[in-house]
Amino acid sequence: HALAMRLTLDTELHEHTGCVNRISWNSGGTLLASVSDDCCCCVWSYQPKDLAYTFETGHSRNIFGVRFMPETNDRQIVTGAMD
Repeated sequence: HALAMRLTLDTELHEHTGCVNRISWNSGGTLLASVSDDCCCCVWSYQPKDLAYTFETGHSRNIFGVRFMPETNDRQIVTGAMD
């Protein structure tokens, strides 16, 4: 509870049109992937805090999992959905 009380909002990122269900940092902490009910994946850069990429995943239902694949130099992302 004490830790949660010390947290503050750093930045709001706006791109998804649906509820964001999962986020995942790359191993270097420089990229953040987010997935949503809109079936898209967004990749955000940390410095500057900006949208780097967005793509349709091919999913037809809500996405609940995202991960940068290890040993791919952040060039592959996997997603998991309810379809």
